[in-house]
Amino acid sequence: MSGNQYLFVVGVVVLVCSLPAAYGLGTAPTPNLSQFLGVKAPANTLCYQTTIPKGTRTPVTVANPTPAAAITYIQAVADRFNKAGFNMRIVSGALGAVGTIPITISGKAILPYNIMVEYWC
Repeated sequence: MSGNQYLFVVGVVVLVCSLPAAYGLGTAPTPNLSQFLGVKAPANTLCYQTTIPKGTRTPVTVANPTPAAAITYIQAVADRFNKAGFNMRIVSGALGAVGTIPITISGKAILPYNIMVEYWC
């Protein structure tokens, strides 16, 4: 095999091996399209609800403006399926405490779906 043929074969092998990653195949699993924090009891009531619209840049922070009751459960759900999920985490505060509990939603740079966020007391 001459030098040019060897380089051609190596180039083809590198190209074929890089195709799955270039098209999102065989990559690491993505986060979920729904997330929750805490335990939702049957007696809980919906204290605050908001929607993060499609096209929003991430990360985005959301906080409940109704700190009069203890928040025990927070849920975030995408309105449609997408291979790119999102992550949710509490920025400050804690579940079960009375007060504002801000959360951060992160994922794709620009959200490809709406995310409904619910705070339960």
